[in-house]
Amino acid sequence: MGKQIGKGSFGDVYLGLNAENGTLMAVKTVDLSNDSCIQKTKTVESLEKEIEVLKTLKHDNIVRYLGATRDETKLNILLEYVPGGSIASLLNTCGPFEELLMKNFARQMLSGLSYLHEQNIIHRFCGNFLLNEYGQVKISDFGLSLQLGASSKARHSIQGTVFWMAPEVLRGSITTKTDIWSFGCVLIEMLTANHPWTGCIQEAVMFKLGKHVHPDIPDNASDSLKQIMNLCFEKEPNSRPTAKEILKLPWTVQES
Repeated sequence: MGKQIGKGSFGDVYLGLNAENGTLMAVKTVDLSNDSCIQKTKTVESLEKEIEVLKTLKHDNIVRYLGATRDETKLNILLEYVPGGSIASLLNTCGPFEELLMKNFARQMLSGLSYLHEQNIIHRFCGNFLLNEYGQVKISDFGLSLQLGASSKARHSIQGTVFWMAPEVLRGSITTKTDIWSFGCVLIEMLTANHPWTGCIQEAVMFKLGKHVHPDIPDNASDSLKQIMNLCFEKEPNSRPTAKEILKLPWTVQES
């Protein structure tokens, strides 16, 4: 196991080496040794659900699942290694993105989200995007993802990062349109290099969401980008566009 390269919903992520062919991979490791019996069972159940989701996914903009190992003290999820790190860390290093670069990344994010939604999977935390050395976006961390269906009701709880959370989550209502609100938050993040509720603590954000207030739209956004942000932040989830529909809007289609 190599150095730590990230942190997921349920564990730390380390650089790993495939002992058979020498390829690098990301290893999401969860320490089970300090958990109580009940907590360990809950953690393992959550991770097994994450693995079941990952096993089914095959898309260029989604991190590939490579396998899993487990013993009494640790559970390891083996994933495609994405060497560029997160888009959030790139923003911290390089500052805000120009809209031309944002479009490139946004198209890839929307392509991955559209695929997930077609599989009836809600990611629930759209802030977690990685970037490989070729500028290819990868959606990662499915620890809080939700598979739509009769068995999903028990997981309709307030989980994830509040700064990217849609207001309906506070009411226990989660649909694919919940990810669209979060995507709007990511657009603000890419344009400003700050999270969408800068200056607010989490409790204040939850209060605003309860009043159906959305993040401020940055003044420096183009009119066509503001249109997408406003659509993503529609109060009623059903009024928000799908990921596939956003891909057809003027801002996303235009190359310049």
